[in-house]
Amino acid sequence: MKGKRIDGETFVRAWESSKGVLEVAKKLNMARESVAARAGYLRSRGVKLKKFNPWDSRARLDVEKLNKIIEGGAL
Repeated sequence: MKGKRIDGETFVRAWESSKGVLEVAKKLNMARESVAARAGYLRSRGVKLKKFNPWDSRARLDVEKLNKIIEGGAL
């Protein structure tokens, strides 16, 4: 069963007020892949959507912690 169709204005407002693709997906009750595909389509048509950091806002890279694991300082 397909969900309700999200119009372009609703999608753009959700995109521009979010910090990442997952946040947009949650706001609009869409699959992450569908959100990314929709953004790609809109960009291909000339819509200037903002770019998100490739790392999800909830999954920041802790370089120091990862290097300590490599060095054997913390497991």
